[in-house]
Amino acid sequence: MRRILLHLSIILISLISCSKQETSVNKTVKETPDKFNINDDTIKRNLNDAIKKGDTLAYIRSLKAFTVHGYEKEFLYYAIKMAEEHNYPLAYENVYTILVRISEENGYKTDSKIGDYYLLRAYELGSKSAKYDLESYYKGKKIPNSKSILDDSK
Repeated sequence: MRRILLHLSIILISLISCSKQETSVNKTVKETPDKFNINDDTIKRNLNDAIKKGDTLAYIRSLKAFTVHGYEKEFLYYAIKMAEEHNYPLAYENVYTILVRISEENGYKTDSKIGDYYLLRAYELGSKSAKYDLESYYKGKKIPNSKSILDDSK
């Protein structure tokens, strides 16, 4: 009889301690706010340096901050600005990637002339990953230039 009581008390104590740990973990998760704030001074400064000065490190820091916190779509504007104003290959690739993800999330086909244009511009500016993607897509055929993609859409 003592043995049964001892086993029951051990089980009860472990259940109580597990439930207390679980609630304290849940409270910690719920009470921890999302650390991403687009109005944060550091984020604003990085975006400003990237867009106005063409600072590629500031651009990468901003990209990381947005994507880590799940705000990649909201970063599209900054990627377009960096690509168009500073001809930054990574920004062209980011525009392409974000457009593809938005299309896929909304159930659309991913074959977009605009998306293709941005990937081709990244390739033309020397992006190795864009080159790899395009070579595997075109499989030995000549890769078109970005201007021809837009001309075809008229």
